[in-house]
Amino acid sequence: MLRTILTAIALWAFCAPIAARAQEAELERALRIREIIDVMVEEGVTDGQILRADMFPDASAGRWTRILKQVYDDDRMHGIFSEAFQADLSASGGATAGMTEFFTSDIGQKVIQAEIAARRALMDDAAEDQARLAVEKARDAGDPRLDMLRDYAETNALVEMNVAGGLNASLAFFRGMRDAGALGDSITEQDMLRDVWAQEGVIRSETEAWLYPYLLMAYQDLKADDLARYIEFSASRDGQILNNALFAGFDAVFVEVSYRLGLAAGRQLQGLDI
Repeated sequence: MLRTILTAIALWAFCAPIAARAQEAELERALRIREIIDVMVEEGVTDGQILRADMFPDASAGRWTRILKQVYDDDRMHGIFSEAFQADLSASGGATAGMTEFFTSDIGQKVIQAEIAARRALMDDAAEDQARLAVEKARDAGDPRLDMLRDYAETNALVEMNVAGGLNASLAFFRGMRDAGALGDSITEQDMLRDVWAQEGVIRSETEAWLYPYLLMAYQDLKADDLARYIEFSASRDGQILNNALFAGFDAVFVEVSYRLGLAAGRQLQGLDI
């Protein structure tokens, strides 16, 4: 009898994490994380070419593109995201059933589709200019939707978390440059931290300038009642746990790719192969 009980306990201990991972994977599918990472890859490769033009304009664009595709490897990025995302969910003790239910609903899928489309659209400079103009017009007209979007942003600490993520990514980039030998022997961790913190104001301004055009574009076709329901979900315990887990996942991705980008850029400056 005791052996039977111990065997049952062992099987439960083995199966429980598998069941949890399956539920978290189902949530990731509902959130369409793969599609979001695809957009991040496009953004990264585009921004990486701007980096080349600024830091080493004489380098081969084709070769640098091949390097960028190694840096922004979607499978590796998804694996990093999943590990950090699921670890944060597990640590919080949050149940994913309510989250999955919301994001598999009509409203949830409309939100995800709109967010992905808006993020991809804002890769175009002209579209971003139009989106910023739309925010100005909405502000001048006293559009109540802007108040709702401000509530949503504050509920999810979108500015603060994006600023923190930007600082982490910047530090990771510097560390990659250092490890490639491109910063000299005298640079210290303290020096890098000081330089990163000096960027905080710029990162904050850029985050705020991008955020509301993005939110207004993403949710422009969402009915006010649906937007209110989304904000209500975001403010709930499930919504807050999910928000924190998403930032944990994406922060881990940005830190990794920023380090690898810094390493690649540093090696390019040093005339070394990646």
